[in-house]
Amino acid sequence: MRMGFRTGSMTAVSLLALFSAVPAFAEDVTVTDITAGEGYALTVPSVTATATNLTEAQIRRIFTGDFATSASSLADLDAGEISIPEITVSYEVPSGTGEGVVATTATYRDIVISDVVDGVAGSAVIGATDISSEGITMSLGAMSTGTFDIGALLAMYGLGTPSAGEAFKTVYADFEFAGGTFEGPGFACDIGGAALEEFKARPLKTNFADFIKVMAEVDESSTPSPAVLRAIVDFYADLLTAFESTPMTADGLSCSGSDGKGSDVAFSSGTLEMGGYAPGIYPSIALNGLIIDVTGKEAGNVQLGNFTWKPMDFTGPLEALKSAPAELTEQWFADNWRKLIPAIGGLSLEDLSVDAPDMENAGSRIQASLGVFDLALADYVNGIPSDIGVTTTNLVITVPDDAEGKMLRAMGISTLNLSQNIQLHWDEANKNIVIESIAFDAENLGTIEVSGIIGNATPDLFSADNNLALVASMGLTVKELTFNIDDRGGSALIMAAAAAAEGQDPNVLRVGMAGLAQAMVLGLVGTTPDAMAASEEVAAFIKSKPQVTITLTATDEKGIALPLLMAASENPAALAGQIAIKATASGDARPTDQPLAAPAATDDAPAAESGDGTAATPNDGTESDAQVNKKTLKN
Repeated sequence: MRMGFRTGSMTAVSLLALFSAVPAFAEDVTVTDITAGEGYALTVPSVTATATNLTEAQIRRIFTGDFATSASSLADLDAGEISIPEITVSYEVPSGTGEGVVATTATYRDIVISDVVDGVAGSAVIGATDISSEGITMSLGAMSTGTFDIGALLAMYGLGTPSAGEAFKTVYADFEFAGGTFEGPGFACDIGGAALEEFKARPLKTNFADFIKVMAEVDESSTPSPAVLRAIVDFYADLLTAFESTPMTADGLSCSGSDGKGSDVAFSSGTLEMGGYAPGIYPSIALNGLIIDVTGKEAGNVQLGNFTWKPMDFTGPLEALKSAPAELTEQWFADNWRKLIPAIGGLSLEDLSVDAPDMENAGSRIQASLGVFDLALADYVNGIPSDIGVTTTNLVITVPDDAEGKMLRAMGISTLNLSQNIQLHWDEANKNIVIESIAFDAENLGTIEVSGIIGNATPDLFSADNNLALVASMGLTVKELTFNIDDRGGSALIMAAAAAAEGQDPNVLRVGMAGLAQAMVLGLVGTTPDAMAASEEVAAFIKSKPQVTITLTATDEKGIALPLLMAASENPAALAGQIAIKATASGDARPTDQPLAAPAATDDAPAAESGDGTAATPNDGTESDAQVNKKTLKN
């Protein structure tokens, strides 16, 4: 792999370095039959430069000599036009299997750099690029820029004239890529074009040539020495803060091929949008209009309106590396790995639909759709986000017509439309975790939302010391919790199912459940006036009203400690006197509960199964409907 790295670097810089020293007079120069290579083969049939201050020897040395030396005066280059009809590079790298080598050939055609004054070109074009390797070919169309500052690009890599400045300069502007094709055994792709308005860079603080020498000495079979590791880390840390750009837009990609198992696969996407780079910030990437279509044996379809990977901020990790010891060791990385986690902004998906075979159940399919999923992460502390948001909207799932789906289908539910909203953050000043919302919604069933305050959330909760973080987590307290419940039919199904299983009238069961809930409130909180009133409201919600708000507040302003809550799971009386409660039920009375009907039999429906897997005996009139329903629910 190092051979490929050196070869690619040599090719790239050679294309820039057609202008080494600066002779006294401008003239037209043609150079032919340039060849070079050590571990690779470079051929350049001809180079023509007009109105230039280069000699033939200097042009030839750019491709065959020490580029770092030749690049020293490129910032002062003048040339009317430099034309290279073709450059070919061939090299071999070890195969991924460890057996043999992989041969690769890259050919760059119709290279033209025009109107170069003091190292800044008015335009630059690579007309076409062809790359082939082990039966895979890539053909790329024209790549061009308007302004192209050769000196600024060289300075970014620590080449050319040394510069102590840190100002960002425009390296190139108005970049355009015409697209291309990518083909291999069993597949073919069309690649859309791309455009970028501006790319800026500053000089690196480390020398690129020195870095290449360091990398050449790295033995891939062993761990780099602390000094080498520091050199590698310093280079990439410097590079991550050395450039910035405007946003980039790329056209779609489409591919087709076969999976080799009797199915054809087609893949396509709309635009790819990348935000602008900033020092230490990796931008967002958004892919639009993704479609995967499989025909044949395993036919299926997946569509995604948008996938976005949000920006990543490397500022924190870069500061940690900057303050690290001069010699980096494996132990340092083991002790500080959390500090090296970038602040990832999250991700989102929109308009997802899936219709695919269920590989675990022959003959069944997975059918689902999603409106929006959004994960938002912010305010990282030692690699952990302290502000978290998770939103899911309209996750629609078709209930499978199998053993696992029988219960829901018996309750009249053939699809589930689910949503959720989780929003919480760490209030550092008050040492609280604020739960704005933990909400779950099922269309036509109801919504449950919890909000509240978790206390004693100290900075140790985010400590890189796992033992310290564990102790801090056990010190958390519950100060307040509020439950908002909106019943839109969910309780009716639950009551009907429970009543069917017990052979009862669901309305009678509901009254009993209301009385039980009322007693539980009083047993948990005590017989205070507020508890008595709250128990009445909870009972009213279970009996008839569709909405209820319940707020539990710790009587101690510090909150209820987790050990006490854990003890209450075995003995609820442990919380007596520790909680104040308020509750309010509201809304118009629900309709009267209806018994759960037995599933209707159909000619083509499979026979119902009993609990032991054998076919259930249909009701011959000797069993009540309740008994039949009870068997159905059990199955």
